[in-house]
Amino acid sequence: MRNLLYIFGEPNSIEPWQILSWKVAVFIGLLSAMLALINVFIGLYQRSKDMRWKQAELARKLFDEIFDFQPSYNALIMIDELSENFQLNDEESISVSFADIDNALTTPIINHSPKAKYIRRCFDALFYHMERVEQSVKINVVRFEDVQKPAEYYIERLALHKYYIEGYINFTKYSGVKSFLERFTVWENKNISN
Repeated sequence: MRNLLYIFGEPNSIEPWQILSWKVAVFIGLLSAMLALINVFIGLYQRSKDMRWKQAELARKLFDEIFDFQPSYNALIMIDELSENFQLNDEESISVSFADIDNALTTPIINHSPKAKYIRRCFDALFYHMERVEQSVKINVVRFEDVQKPAEYYIERLALHKYYIEGYINFTKYSGVKSFLERFTVWENKNISN
């Protein structure tokens, strides 16, 4: 037993170097923990910045898809121009006016002319993309402010046809499109009249 006391020292005797080594160990442990916490916070901050950038990039891509897909892009042209020509097929070109849009989107659908079908196909493509944008906003994959500015002008143009568009999206069950349009004050403030 005496040999053990000799090796480890007496039970109640603490040497000054032991106290110093404990203080250094505690200090290094606390410093390591603080550095680890700082690294965690820096990582979280960087991750949030990366996530925000990815959200904005996805919003841009969603709108690029609208412009890159010819039918949805044509729907935007239709609501933006007073009268525009479109190639219906290899032989036939059609001119689409605002009255043609309203006529094609009137529900119940009674106009089955090639022009009306073409207009509905274009607006169906546009509404499909708008539905995707709304779903992305709804589940917080993208932020509304990232899609608001690029869409606002076209929503204002769509609002000129609000009576027919609301009837058509209700008829075709584009509930996400309705929710997306209702996010815009320019849509909400437009009175419905035919």
